[in-house]
Amino acid sequence: MLLALGCAARDSSCEKSALGIEGGVKQGEGVLIAEVLPRGPADLAGIRRGDVLLSIGGRAVRFACEVPTLVFNRDCAPVALVVSRDGAKIEKTITPAEQESLYRSACDAQDPTACFRLAWFADATYEDACNRGSGEACAVYGYVLMEARNAEAVEVLERACDRGSGAGCTHLAYLYVTGVLVAKNDIRALDFYTRGCNYGDARGCYNMGVLHDQGRGASMSAARAVTAYEKACAAGVSMACTDAGFLYERGLGAMKDPVRAAEMYRLGCEGSPCEPPNIVGCVNLGKAYRDGTGVTKDPARAAEIFRTTCERKVDAAEEGSRVRACVLFGAFQISGFGVPEDVEAGLARSADGCARGDAVGCFNIASNHAFRKDFTRAAEFYKKACDGDDAESCYELGVLYDEAKGVPYDSVRSSALFRKACDGGLAKACAER
Repeated sequence: MLLALGCAARDSSCEKSALGIEGGVKQGEGVLIAEVLPRGPADLAGIRRGDVLLSIGGRAVRFACEVPTLVFNRDCAPVALVVSRDGAKIEKTITPAEQESLYRSACDAQDPTACFRLAWFADATYEDACNRGSGEACAVYGYVLMEARNAEAVEVLERACDRGSGAGCTHLAYLYVTGVLVAKNDIRALDFYTRGCNYGDARGCYNMGVLHDQGRGASMSAARAVTAYEKACAAGVSMACTDAGFLYERGLGAMKDPVRAAEMYRLGCEGSPCEPPNIVGCVNLGKAYRDGTGVTKDPARAAEIFRTTCERKVDAAEEGSRVRACVLFGAFQISGFGVPEDVEAGLARSADGCARGDAVGCFNIASNHAFRKDFTRAAEFYKKACDGDDAESCYELGVLYDEAKGVPYDSVRSSALFRKACDGGLAKACAER
């Protein structure tokens, strides 16, 4: 029988401690406790599997990804823990245990989860923990093999998924959706993403939504997509919040709801402890405040969102959206909308965006040339923007051809441009077709 090694802050033999808890899926305002280490500190304090963890040391626990950092590698002082059980709140003061000794003993007693955690913070291996029965260890070990393009990854991840590891199912789905190490198969990918989601893996929920959104592995279903995105968003996947907002804004898969869309964009833009802010969410939230869509129109707040998003450091995948935020902030500077007018700075941001391939940046430059009646230069930049599928630029270029301003009169070309603008969603262009 295992004994918890309780230790107070003054115990010099205790350097890093643990509470003996494993987090599960998000449940309301907290996180479900999936496992309690037998005879560990939480178990001895009366914490049970199935309790909902609300706070540790006064810090609210809202996402599953927060749990490991709060229950492992702690100092050794007693800590207050609040859980919910059958609707009632229970507060316990727990004295943590020196984690390596506790988990090494539990692993030696054939506890698979203890072996996994030992590999996580000590000198054990994920391969050994996987062989001892831990699905989560198999998920990590399989991921390492997958990154090395080792065909053994497939069998290891299958083992992880069969043992109930959401991450293992999601990693396996990735192999099938990309065709890495296995034949590409969207049907199998969707099945494994769904299993991963059902086991509590937030990324599995998000990717399940993407496949339903795109009609891969099953018939296209925006309704199933928005449900999956909402679940992933609630679990902290910021991109899922943004994608759900997009569907609510357009009434795809759910009733059109600009208020809900703006809220989803806000959640995406704010990010979570699990993931950084989603830049597309920030851009869309700024547009909502700019236009008063789903929120009270607030040019100053919109400008601030665009400015701060423009100044963020992002990875390559989000660079285009960051540039768009810079361009939109530049438009505010040019017009003095929500910020003090600074035409030179706004045009500089727009020119940089245009040079980077942002169509709205080119439109801003074109509009400024048109305002100064330099229609030749306006036509040049409207064309760049139209080539980048900016519907309003196509329309304005069509007007220039229709009126022979800066370009020769060409009714055929103007009609084609109006048609492109109409197809791009610009209603006023449809009347000119």
